[in-house]
Amino acid sequence: QKTPLVLQGISTSMLIGLCVFANTTAFFRQTEPIQTPLASLLTCLFFVCLGSTVGIYSGSFLLAKRSAARIGLPVALAMLATIAMYFGEAVMMKDSLYRFGTGFFFDGLPAVSLAPADILVILLSGAIAWLVLAVSGKHAPGLKASLAAVLVSATIAISGAALASSPEVVDIFKVYRFSECLYMSPFSSLFMPPGKALPIVYSLREDSFLEFNTATGDIRSLQASFEKTPIRNSDFPSDILKSAPDISSYKKKYLVATLSDGQRLYQMDGEIWLVKVNEPYLWSIYLLEPTDSVSFEDLERSQAIQEEAFSTPDIREMTCKDLYALARKGKNLTLKDFEMFEYKLTGADLSVRLYHVEGGNTLTISGGEELGKIDLLSYRTQDGSKSIDLRDGFDEVASYLSPMNSLYDFTIEDEGAQAQGREELIYEYEYDECRYYLLNFDSSKLFAVFSSGERMPLKQAFEERRFVVEDVLARGYSMRIIPSSNPLGGEFTAHRNWVVFTLNKEKFYPSKSFMYLIDEGLVTYFDVSELADILSWYGYDEASKKLQDFAKSGATQSIARKSYIAEKDLASLDISVVIGWMISSHTPIEFIVSP
Repeated sequence: QKTPLVLQGISTSMLIGLCVFANTTAFFRQTEPIQTPLASLLTCLFFVCLGSTVGIYSGSFLLAKRSAARIGLPVALAMLATIAMYFGEAVMMKDSLYRFGTGFFFDGLPAVSLAPADILVILLSGAIAWLVLAVSGKHAPGLKASLAAVLVSATIAISGAALASSPEVVDIFKVYRFSECLYMSPFSSLFMPPGKALPIVYSLREDSFLEFNTATGDIRSLQASFEKTPIRNSDFPSDILKSAPDISSYKKKYLVATLSDGQRLYQMDGEIWLVKVNEPYLWSIYLLEPTDSVSFEDLERSQAIQEEAFSTPDIREMTCKDLYALARKGKNLTLKDFEMFEYKLTGADLSVRLYHVEGGNTLTISGGEELGKIDLLSYRTQDGSKSIDLRDGFDEVASYLSPMNSLYDFTIEDEGAQAQGREELIYEYEYDECRYYLLNFDSSKLFAVFSSGERMPLKQAFEERRFVVEDVLARGYSMRIIPSSNPLGGEFTAHRNWVVFTLNKEKFYPSKSFMYLIDEGLVTYFDVSELADILSWYGYDEASKKLQDFAKSGATQSIARKSYIAEKDLASLDISVVIGWMISSHTPIEFIVSP
């Protein structure tokens, strides 16, 4: 009974060893139908071993029989056991099977789920059972064979546990930056010329994917299902116009992750592609490249800052009133002055704080904890070179934020355009229901010259909306602004070169339609909403509230779709207005708010 016992022990120990390995590592198999080469090799080994051990074990009871029964029946049982394993997998996979690669050798044959590779596995299980039983009939396995089998089985089992406790290190788990747009669907509204960069970095972790815009500080977090599945050219999303990159030139092509929003990550040889699909067609391909300028810790810190601002009631968005209060501190500003306001980390290395100010303006602080530059940028421009430092002081900030402060790059050339007493309707804007008359100049002899070198008549530039009226007023040209619907017969004053506004001795800079005049200034009205905002920004909250309450009473005058309050009514709210009409060089208009 020695030989049957040894055969039973060898087959049992080998199967147990592989079962332990399978339960601890799952052979590194992925949920995707096409498996990695390592998973495919280990799975095939297990299937072959399963069938052959069944054959060897059953054959151990038939050693005394004739060859046909002693070998033929166990070999048949070996292959049947392997077929049964495939049948169970097909049931689990709903009539499909895991595939060990791509191409004819690994694709299922017609009418059956089995591929040529699977048939070879079945045949190998029978062949090994036949070989072992044939040899055992002539050379009975002894103690050395038993010890070797136990040693190999134990090694397989222990290695499985060891590998399971040491997770596989995947080299794609890094921080990447946007490198290049390899493809963009012609149906996409996002136009991206070749070589254009996007200020975006991506964090790839074992279970998550972060998309971080370093210009705006916005973060998008997605769930990620990481895998490494080889793909064929036909598995890649199709391009409706056949203009996407040809992936046939890449040797190692893998789908490495699927994101919760449907995007996919592919590894093409040494490249990482972020692919967006608009089923069933390809939408975009972004090439990503590793970066050292931003770390996982930087991104986690930025995300934590935003989450804290969202969950902490004391942290809020900066208002215009806050901005003016900070500007009053000037050179004495410290980083502590900004602790109560929401901000996001931006910049190539996430060292710049970005604050959004109510109304669309932005404030950035560079230098980290050292408080470097404090740049204020108006909502009317995206050109960072046109920002000012908040520490320049209150008056500079108020002047910069004035709607009459031009931020466009152009000049006006005068070819003898001066014409005293001339009044010309130069443009009529529908959005503010006003007509604009150029005073004392012939517009046909005025030309706008832009920084690009382009030159055109001033009136044409108005019609093409290349700039707005405030930009011309800021360059010293006077206009009359008449509401299209004007029952009171007055006009707005926007003669910036001779009107100076102050609020309790401090200058302020209103819009072109802030003051409305009737009969050359005998009757004066002011924009209620704008004046209330200015009072609040300058610290006169009580006066601002009184003005807003007055507006709610309905005692205001509607002009060009805005509400105006008469000068005489302001006096009843403890706000007096002194207008120096008799001063020839300029007209001071002083608002005095009683304590």
